[in-house]
Amino acid sequence: MKKGRWLLFVLIFFSVSCILFGTGEAGNVVDVSRDDPEMNAAIQEAQNTLDVFIAALQAPKPSQTHFSIKAGFHYGDQGGAEHIWLSDISYDGNLFKGTIGNDVYYVPNLKYGDPVTVLRDNISDWMIVENGKMIGGYTIRVLYCRMSPREQKQFLESIKMIIEETCGQNN
Repeated sequence: MKKGRWLLFVLIFFSVSCILFGTGEAGNVVDVSRDDPEMNAAIQEAQNTLDVFIAALQAPKPSQTHFSIKAGFHYGDQGGAEHIWLSDISYDGNLFKGTIGNDVYYVPNLKYGDPVTVLRDNISDWMIVENGKMIGGYTIRVLYCRMSPREQKQFLESIKMIIEETCGQNN
């Protein structure tokens, strides 16, 4: 489980490090407008390529590790959604199953470590680490590109994972 905990550290550190749009509770949530065109394009790209993730999850290569998905969980009466990373992922052809992989701030009935099931349509991102390089992670790339060069450097040093440069290009 050391690898799973490492990934959780990566995801939590990313949340803490990316204070770009104002913060949620305790500074651990990056608030992004639901009308953000770059973020919505990243979510659409994750949806469009989800079959790549599923194929890798069902037949992982030895070089592929740290499979994670991010899903939107709705809360409140105003249409809010908190996008939460899930770990320990499985897919039965219909539903994704996993455990909540980071602290939850806005969805009152969920907490870190809870088992959940998610429909394909609720997936907002996916990520695989292959040979130390991030595959997918479309929403991470958007936020990474919004960091200052100093923040990017600190982030990359802390995660010890390669994010191919995509800033200024279509993610």
